[in-house]
Amino acid sequence: MVEELVRRARQRCLVNESLAQLAFAAAVFAAGFVLILIFGTRFLAVWTLALFAAAGGAAGAWRVRRRTPDRYATAILLDASAGLHDALSTALHFSGRSSAEPYAESQRMQADAAAREVRLDQAVPFVFPKSLYAMAALCVLASALIA
Repeated sequence: MVEELVRRARQRCLVNESLAQLAFAAAVFAAGFVLILIFGTRFLAVWTLALFAAAGGAAGAWRVRRRTPDRYATAILLDASAGLHDALSTALHFSGRSSAEPYAESQRMQADAAAREVRLDQAVPFVFPKSLYAMAALCVLASALIA
């Protein structure tokens, strides 16, 4: 139960970060488009849009890779947001080891019970990426320059 909850929470973190970085990449592309509209194709060729798109996409992919938490960090995040006092992260830590300690099994049972009570939509909510505001502002600026 704990592994499944952590897996689903990590997927939500990955989706949140991917959407934020997609908006970031689109903002970089829109910034390139605005620069072409301002300076014209005399100074910036149209193919530079591909350069802006590639740079934004590469930076976004790198940031997703760097900012997405691993399983243990996701368990710590869930513990903090659901107020579980390290129950999930401790159980996940001991699950990778073959421990004959009675503490590990007791911790595992407590974490499974706590995991059933966690509402994932409240513990790891989907968030509106702030980079979407920059992308929208650049798109409005580009449409104002076109008109």
